[in-house]
Amino acid sequence: MKTFRVRNLEKWQHYGDRTPPWIKLHVVLLANYDFARLPDASKAHAMSIMLLASQNSNSLPWDPAWIGSKINATTKVNLEVLVTAGVIEVKQDASDSLADREQSACVDKRRVDESEMRSEENRSGIPECLKTKEFFDAWQEWEAYRVEIKKKITPTSEKGQLAMLAKLGSSQAVEAIRTSIRNGWTGVFEPKSNGQNGHGKPTKTNVGHVAGADGGYFDRLEGKS
Repeated sequence: MKTFRVRNLEKWQHYGDRTPPWIKLHVVLLANYDFARLPDASKAHAMSIMLLASQNSNSLPWDPAWIGSKINATTKVNLEVLVTAGVIEVKQDASDSLADREQSACVDKRRVDESEMRSEENRSGIPECLKTKEFFDAWQEWEAYRVEIKKKITPTSEKGQLAMLAKLGSSQAVEAIRTSIRNGWTGVFEPKSNGQNGHGKPTKTNVGHVAGADGGYFDRLEGKS
């Protein structure tokens, strides 16, 4: 019987219980180009299928009607489009022909190559001193976070933020980004030993060090106690 699995489900979940009561839904999913291009119904189906897969050892039958009934879908489940987007993948049966396996491998390789090309395009504007895996991961989290709070980073703001972060170096830049996300800020702040309030957020006295977002280089934020 033809079956499928959610790609990298185990990698992203890290649960010990094989039938967990809940799963993690990572914000970084919002920055995934292929997922973003899916129809809204397919996005909802994908997240419901993740839940279903977590309860079935990440092995589900290739039966759209059955899947639809299990996730209470009100529209037709399109598994093919989820394969194309890289959300799920077909599990090869032992009886599959060598030709089928080779064809599937070619499709997977092409998908990976295209994904890497898009990733390289997204990284092309990042200064050389910030081109580390840790910074790439943090920057992707920052982009996804800004989408989540409905304040997408503009090209002008991105240029300003990267210029400021480049002066900090990769390690401090990563910490600055994650501090902003953790505190729900809309800008990235240069760490300062003075001119901060009790929470470590820059006040009016050093707002010039803020690499903010919407509409310009600086994000004129008020300090809050």
